[in-house]
Amino acid sequence: MVISVPFPTPKAYGVTTRETLLSLKVLGYEPKIFTIRGPYTDLDYSEVQDLIFPLPQDILYRFLIVLSRMGKGRVHFIFWRFAVIESYLRIFLKLRALDPKIIWLRDPSLAFISQKLFPRIKIILEVHDFSSGYFLKKLIQNQKNVILFPINKIIYEFISNLNPRAVMKIAPMGIRQENIATEIQIQQFVHKLYDSTDKVIKIGYVGGMAPGGYSKGVEDLILLAEFNMKNNFDAEVILVGANNSELSKFKLIQKSLGIKDRFLNVYPHVSHTEAIKLLHSIDILVLPIPRSDNYVGMPIKLLEYIAAGKIVIVADCNLFRSFFNENYVPFYYKSENVASLSSEINRAKFDNNLLSKLLNGINFVSDFTWQTRTKNMIKFTDDKF
Repeated sequence: MVISVPFPTPKAYGVTTRETLLSLKVLGYEPKIFTIRGPYTDLDYSEVQDLIFPLPQDILYRFLIVLSRMGKGRVHFIFWRFAVIESYLRIFLKLRALDPKIIWLRDPSLAFISQKLFPRIKIILEVHDFSSGYFLKKLIQNQKNVILFPINKIIYEFISNLNPRAVMKIAPMGIRQENIATEIQIQQFVHKLYDSTDKVIKIGYVGGMAPGGYSKGVEDLILLAEFNMKNNFDAEVILVGANNSELSKFKLIQKSLGIKDRFLNVYPHVSHTEAIKLLHSIDILVLPIPRSDNYVGMPIKLLEYIAAGKIVIVADCNLFRSFFNENYVPFYYKSENVASLSSEINRAKFDNNLLSKLLNGINFVSDFTWQTRTKNMIKFTDDKF
């Protein structure tokens, strides 16, 4: 596996990468990852530390990276792209000596180069966004050893529009099997929810707040906390995953709105394992729309929310709706509309079919484990070549 960004990382792609590596090990492979070694670490990454091989960062690479960070225009992106390609070319001999069965990538430009350098090796390319259309078109013209794996229907359709002959298969994000709530746990949750009319309801969001420089929409939950306080609703809003600057920012917002701590609490980033534990302690999990027109990803937290067996309320948009089928749909609210969010929370709490809905949820996510995803991607690649 080769990724051109820092790893380990607290960002979502770190979870995808780590869980894919661990799944490959379970499936009997001997994976290795070439990457920019990141400064971040936690216990969740202990099992993959020995699989990490740093990409070279010579003088030319560092110079190009400096140039790329001098702005956000197209030319600065090109500098970054050249830096990545230069670093990748420097490990060519190492990769050839390893003689891998599969080269696993997320960068279409590296897939294009790999196709030329390693014409007899199968290449798996995960496609996570709309970027690099030029290289995707080039790859599709001659897919002799490359398979594309878009992570959702919207990206699948984007690639189809580039070339309807593209050989590809949708590969959504995943979860660990052991993190899926049991039927008994869900029954107990619903019973407590119905039986405790005086219980303080915990409403939460667990994940990055603004990891790509844009908000993930957590303002909806802050305004909900204010709404609950003004209407004297017994509910606590919990936000988990802020970095130091975000933590200060949201604390200032909370203070400016006069929101008491019993209605809103913001917590810093925690390890993925701790985040999963927190999900299981929250009654209602909310997923807002990221405040970016360019966001087309599939949030891992969405599957993790559903797997926790709790009420899941999702901002209504085409991207999120595209993830579901007739077997399961979450509760939807209108984005940036606190009255709609509050109303949907109340509707969900008193839904007579809540137990059935939550059970449908865990059945739905049971098809999305990391091992199943990894195995299916390899099988599809083997079948095509």
